[in-house]
Amino acid sequence: KRFGSANVGYMKAVGQQCLRVWDEPPLAHTAEGRAQPREEGQYVTIDKDVKLIRDHFRLNHLQFADMSPILIPRGYTKSYLDGHIDHQDQLADIRRAYLNIVKCTSNNNNIRSNVNDTSSIDPSRPESSVSGTTSITICEGTGHAGVGSVVGAGNARVAAELGADVVLVANGGLGRAFDELELNRSLCLQYGVNIAGVIINKVQPDKFDQTRNYLTKAIQQMWTGPNGEPAPPILGVVPDRPYLGCPALADVESAFGSVLLSGSDHRYRHYDVGSNVQGRSIGMSMVTTDLAAFLRTMQRQPDSARTMF
Repeated sequence: KRFGSANVGYMKAVGQQCLRVWDEPPLAHTAEGRAQPREEGQYVTIDKDVKLIRDHFRLNHLQFADMSPILIPRGYTKSYLDGHIDHQDQLADIRRAYLNIVKCTSNNNNIRSNVNDTSSIDPSRPESSVSGTTSITICEGTGHAGVGSVVGAGNARVAAELGADVVLVANGGLGRAFDELELNRSLCLQYGVNIAGVIINKVQPDKFDQTRNYLTKAIQQMWTGPNGEPAPPILGVVPDRPYLGCPALADVESAFGSVLLSGSDHRYRHYDVGSNVQGRSIGMSMVTTDLAAFLRTMQRQPDSARTMF
């Protein structure tokens, strides 16, 4: 909402779970605003989270190939350690993808057509090198700060390569949460990465205030610099709401690319898929069937059943 989707970039530099998609370059324009012929698209393999983010937030101005530059499928680590994958080429792919995203997310209409030489862009702060722009690029990590280190592309290393600030995320609790944050912080310090803030996820609702207050104290006491440098703030505390893990009818619509024929008023109602009461499952099941079988099932099933057809 703050930047507008056209000025927001997203990249998952190192992905693990792969998905094959069709990647069509966005429509380019000349300096005068005239549309240029569109380049041919191609199938690319990307991390599955990239497609989810681009589709949900409508980041259609970005190319899939730039949003997911490095994938680590089965066998990749062995190939890297055997010397078949060049470390510098790998980092260059990440930098190139990042700079492409920065250019696409700028609200300066001349960026796409006039900026061809990336050597004038400071890789540590590419957004600030393009005057008159207001944009942001979010780089999602994979797991903790050290994931990817075996192939020289750990999260902290990639953040340092791009000059990006880091927001650390840890699950709720006190001691365990801070221990995880401390481990991640140590890698950030090793690579000279600035920690912009902390988010605590999946906090028990009855311990929301306690978690926020005591983790704030711990971070302030342990992370304040020797010369009084301020500790990073807690940017948010997210309560653990069980319904967030339950699908809604809108999720089913999206998964199948379809539209509800009825019940649209309940599109965002969440359904428990795994409840068990007195040894009997009352979760939701989903099947496909023909009309005759559907009518027979509806006659036989108890009133308490919740089967979606």
